[in-house]
Amino acid sequence: QDEGLGWTQREFWTAIGVERLDLGLFLLHCPRQRARSYTIASSAAASPRRLSICASLLRWTSPALDDAATVLAARGILRSAAGLPARGPWRYGVASEWLCSRLRAGSSVMARTQPSPFRLPEEDVPIIMACAGGGISPFRG
Repeated sequence: QDEGLGWTQREFWTAIGVERLDLGLFLLHCPRQRARSYTIASSAAASPRRLSICASLLRWTSPALDDAATVLAARGILRSAAGLPARGPWRYGVASEWLCSRLRAGSSVMARTQPSPFRLPEEDVPIIMACAGGGISPFRG
C-alpha cells in the first residue's frame, strides 16, 4: 500500500486490468513487512506466560483515486477511470487493524521481547511518571 498515492496493491492491479497474478512471483518482488514495535503492558513477574500490549486502531480517510488515475492515464498505464475499483471511506494500519479487529482473545502470536533499561527505585519513595501515546502501557501492567 502506498499511502502517498492512496492505492492498495489490489486496487492498482484491478485498475490496470490484471485479473490473475502468480502469487509466488509476486511475493518474490514484494518488500518484506518491517517489524512493528509495541510497548509491553503486562508484567513478566506476575504472568510469565502472558504478554499484553496497548494498541489503538490506526485509521484515516481514504483519499480519492481520481488524481492518481489521471496521472496513470496521462502516462498510458491506465486506459480510463472507468475501471477504478470501489473503495470504502476508511484506510487502516496494516498491523493495528490485525491486532484490533482480526486477532481474537486467546489467540497465540509469535513475538519477541527486548530487555528494558527502565527500573523503579529500589526503595519505596514517591515518583512522578508521565506518558503520552504508547507510553501509557506500563501504567496498565
